[in-house]
Amino acid sequence: SVDGTIKNLGVKDLVFKGEVPLIKLYPNPTPDRVSIVFTSSEYTLLELMDLGGRRLKSLSVNAAENIKVIDLSAYPSGTYMIRLSGKTSMTTRKIIKK
Repeated sequence: SVDGTIKNLGVKDLVFKGEVPLIKLYPNPTPDRVSIVFTSSEYTLLELMDLGGRRLKSLSVNAAENIKVIDLSAYPSGTYMIRLSGKTSMTTRKIIKK
C-alpha cells in the first residue's frame, strides 16, 4: 500500500556485454568526405568496401582515436560499406556517395 513515505531506490549504470558500440557517419549521404565517429577503443582497423566486399581503402585506428575521415571524392556515386574491426568485434555501416 502507499503510505506517503519516500524510499531511495538508487540508480545504477548498467553496461551490457555484447552491447553495440555507438558509431555515427556524417554527412550521409555525402558528396565527398565522411566522418566516422565511434565510441569503442578496441577498434584497430577501418575499411572502405564496395557492396561486393572488395576493399577500397584501409586505415589503422589507434586506441586514442574516436574519429576518422575518409575522402570518397575519387569513387563513383553509389553505396559503400564502412567496416570497423578489432580483436573481439566488427561493425559494418552503409555510406552513400552522391
